[in-house]
Amino acid sequence: MKQKGFTLAEVLITIGIIGVVSTMTLPALIQNYQDKVYEAGIKKSVNTVSNAVQTYMAMEGISNLKNAGFYRNRTGLVSFVDKYFKVVNNCGTKYNDKNKCFASSYSSQDRSESAALTDSTDSYVVALSDGMTLCFKLVYPPSSGSSSSSSSSSSSSSSIGGIKPAPDGALETYASANYVMTVDVDTNGVNGPNIAGRDLFTMTVNLDGLVFDPTYNANDDSYDNSSWSTSMVAPMPIGRVVANGWKIDY
Repeated sequence: MKQKGFTLAEVLITIGIIGVVSTMTLPALIQNYQDKVYEAGIKKSVNTVSNAVQTYMAMEGISNLKNAGFYRNRTGLVSFVDKYFKVVNNCGTKYNDKNKCFASSYSSQDRSESAALTDSTDSYVVALSDGMTLCFKLVYPPSSGSSSSSSSSSSSSSSIGGIKPAPDGALETYASANYVMTVDVDTNGVNGPNIAGRDLFTMTVNLDGLVFDPTYNANDDSYDNSSWSTSMVAPMPIGRVVANGWKIDY
């Protein structure tokens, strides 16, 4: 029995259609995959910092980081980081120390500007064994003009400062100026893309040991630009990612 096959024209037409469809869908698939990688890095970085702080507080038997050894004390900060994080490279107070920790510069999300991160004498910069790099900066709370109270409901499911707790409760917005430290993180170290809001983010730790983003308000999806460090290429909406269920939607 004679079997009917495809003609050369039919094969070429099919290949052409596949090529067009691939050209249209491949960029979206690649972007979706990259976003998943970034999202996983964000969640991991938040949990890494949160777990270290909470473990430290449990081991030290304290409920307020004002009693921590690293409160306004860089020597104590170094001891805390070295003990509770898997440090493989110590860059001291420099973001970019011989290209071992952070990249030499970072771009804004729209790539319209690029800047180097500004070193601080109160910071401690390290690279971890999983490729993540962190810059811990001590924060000195204002002596006046801000609330010094703590919220006993911060771990509940209620909305705090406009953002509900993340699914695993790791990161919340907390309406207080009592910050202990900020933590800048590059989720994959010096590797690309080195873009704020993709692999570069910043978070804050308060006296209760909560890790949060003071720059984002979920009520109107807005940012407080004045809260960003001038060393950063803003925005880095980690609060928005968390409020959106660990999804990048920008």
